[in-house]
Amino acid sequence: MNAAKKIQLEVGKTYARADGTTETITLDDNGHTYPFRSESGHWYMRDGRWQKDNIAPQYDLVAEVKDKEQKAQSLTLAAGKYYRTRDGRKAFVSAVSVADPESGLVRRYPAIGYIAGREETWQACGRNMTDRIYKYDLVAEWIEPKRIKGWVALGRDLGDFVRCTHIHPSKEAAIKNLRGHAYNDDAFACIEIDVLEGAGLEGEAA
Repeated sequence: MNAAKKIQLEVGKTYARADGTTETITLDDNGHTYPFRSESGHWYMRDGRWQKDNIAPQYDLVAEVKDKEQKAQSLTLAAGKYYRTRDGRKAFVSAVSVADPESGLVRRYPAIGYIAGREETWQACGRNMTDRIYKYDLVAEWIEPKRIKGWVALGRDLGDFVRCTHIHPSKEAAIKNLRGHAYNDDAFACIEIDVLEGAGLEGEAA
């Protein structure tokens, strides 16, 4: 995608990349081919292109992210907090370095922490890798998943269609629910459920 007709970069503004991520411009080093530096350390042309010959258009900045959109998408990491990774893991941020008081520059990966005991680093926005979306990106603060416990009953109706009940607090309640909807008594299984909410749907639940 050619970004030249769409935007002109400005310091302090946030832009969407063609790959779906965002970049905030922090420096204008006027006079160079790639004068604009983002908080992640990428350099861009004034029209948002990452390379002037368009060899990697997925990295081009294609549109400004408005304040309302930015607030909805933004995540600022803080030391001592837990976050959820893109693939559903629980991550802990132990420290976040600050900008150099002399130059104003920040580390490309100022946040450090752990995922399942393994050390990882992140950009201030939560990205784990500069050049692509990755499973260890931090996307939201961690919320402990609810534990779901109970019983479901499986049975066959008069037309040989299989039905499964909702989760009930006891085996007896599940079977009673199955038999209370004009079904016959052919309850062929009753299964105990004990899982964390979201388990198996998007990555791991810890």
